[in-house]
Amino acid sequence: MGRSRDRWTALHLAPASALNEYLANNRLRDNVGSKIFSELLARDFRREHPPRELTKPFVLYHAWLPGWVELDAGGAAAARALMGGASPRPGQVPAVRRLSAALRRMGWDTGARVTPAALDQLVRGTRDRFIAWQNAVELRRFLELVHQRQPEVIVEIGTCRGGLLFCLCQVAAANGLIVSIDLPGGPGGGAFTAEEGRLFETFGRPGQEVRLLSGNSHHAQTRESLKRLLDGRGVDLLFIDGDHSYGGVRADFEMYGELVGRNGLIAFHDITGQPDQAEGFDVGVFWSELKSRYPVSEIIDERGTVDRTDWSTPQAWGIGLLTRW
Repeated sequence: MGRSRDRWTALHLAPASALNEYLANNRLRDNVGSKIFSELLARDFRREHPPRELTKPFVLYHAWLPGWVELDAGGAAAARALMGGASPRPGQVPAVRRLSAALRRMGWDTGARVTPAALDQLVRGTRDRFIAWQNAVELRRFLELVHQRQPEVIVEIGTCRGGLLFCLCQVAAANGLIVSIDLPGGPGGGAFTAEEGRLFETFGRPGQEVRLLSGNSHHAQTRESLKRLLDGRGVDLLFIDGDHSYGGVRADFEMYGELVGRNGLIAFHDITGQPDQAEGFDVGVFWSELKSRYPVSEIIDERGTVDRTDWSTPQAWGIGLLTRW
């Protein structure tokens, strides 16, 4: 039974309504731009008739292989039996056998072992499935590093559209706690609806816990909410990608950096960003100060460019890494 269970641990089951809303909102964001999109979601914007790509109530998806499998309630019960490794009830046996045979034909019986090819596919998926605004080369190197470390407690500041959160769940420890903090209507183009949050909560693998905190990371109340979730545990990886102003990124570092355990990793996204590129884009300024005070390392796509007027080549946004002393 153990080996049978292991082959299905890369599967995720989600409400189709949540995925429908996520896909529709991605199209909306593409059409109206990030700022207007954030404002709409902050005002609890709702369509009267949102587009529906999925017609059955549940959807099964693989951690890194493309595609979705739509399921009715019976199919979802069969999927849960497979994913949980439990023996199906007598009436479920035919449905479980049919589903497992179909998934094997699709090559979805991979287990959750993350190979180099799986990392490549994870990164590709951040462009057309669960969206992350990252340089692909930088993200690939970062995920490989995280996978090597197997962090048990991860805190992300800035959920945005959930793509990095999904990737972090796949490379974290099997018993990991992954917490993502996001400010509804934040100026960086983030925001997700409560329905989309139901999708994000399915990103975790069996044995993991995914928690979403909605609020301003600079408020003491948000920090206290996180501390209650941590329950005395130190953070192994803190990823700062929220407010990109100088005061914002500094506050996130000072408020949450002290929650990182010894030898834990603090990562900053957009370390090449400078004020002359966009208003309030000051991560690079603060990163330069940290570089002068602490030993750090950087992941920057050497083939990319930091010239934001040149979109013909990949943009090198940069990920900065600081190990907690």
